[in-house]
Amino acid sequence: MDSTERGPRVKSQRGRGGLVANITYKDISMKGVSTGISISEYYNSGATGVAPVFRNIYITNLTGSVTDEAGEFLCLPESPCYNITLDGDDITGYKKGFECEYAYGTAKDTEPKSCLNTSKVVLY
Repeated sequence: MDSTERGPRVKSQRGRGGLVANITYKDISMKGVSTGISISEYYNSGATGVAPVFRNIYITNLTGSVTDEAGEFLCLPESPCYNITLDGDDITGYKKGFECEYAYGTAKDTEPKSCLNTSKVVLY
């Protein structure tokens, strides 16, 4: 990925409902990307209705440089994102690290330090 707005991305919004699960991003390199990782249930922040469900998202061996934010995990209070896994990811050049809202999971060997909440890992 070269000079794109976002690296690996999963997006939805209230009103779309449904399950987004078992997504894997592996062995991706980035150069000059604005936001490294974008997981968002707020695609249209003014939307109403049934919330989507995000779970079991794996990002492994993502490397490279960003120009703004390492990543965002923006999930809804009524539908938190569960089981996000970062493993062996190395993002450089960021002005802002990771941003998390209602996002649960684990990170291993990942830079910058993850903001994922590790207190609610759910097995599905």
